[in-house]
Amino acid sequence: MNTSIVSLHEKIIGEFMSLAEKMAAEGCSQQDIMKAFRNYISLKTRKTHKKPPMQKASSVIGDIAKSRRDADSNTERILHDMMVESGIRFKFQYRIGPYRVDYLIGSTIIELDGPHHNARKLQDQVRDKYLRKRGYEIIRIPTYIFNVAPDAVLAEIKGMEGKTPF
Repeated sequence: MNTSIVSLHEKIIGEFMSLAEKMAAEGCSQQDIMKAFRNYISLKTRKTHKKPPMQKASSVIGDIAKSRRDADSNTERILHDMMVESGIRFKFQYRIGPYRVDYLIGSTIIELDGPHHNARKLQDQVRDKYLRKRGYEIIRIPTYIFNVAPDAVLAEIKGMEGKTPF
């Protein structure tokens, strides 16, 4: 095997180990960790990124640009762009009562949770209870999972499309 390929592979394994340890600590199976590793390799070795498709109306472009600016993190912007590129219909940073949700697909709320959510567990529980009482399902995705396997997260979201009313 080419030495540059071997060193790249070793570098990727080194970067992934801390994420694998976190996944294992949270009870992820070996199969899930291996799938995340394959996605991580794919992401790290990808040479080009697809550009978002051209939009039909300038107002749509303006709406997308504005909603991207409303993102709380770069990770939210990346998932936003991936969902737009994939043609998923969603509402971004949508207000429900006193709360703002990251993504709304039908009656399913998707939240990207960064490390700061560990300190806000009680607030998140109160918020989730309020939203569930109003008929919403809530899916929380830790950002480190998204960072390791963005394509897998997107595939799961795309798989929900048929199950949620638009």
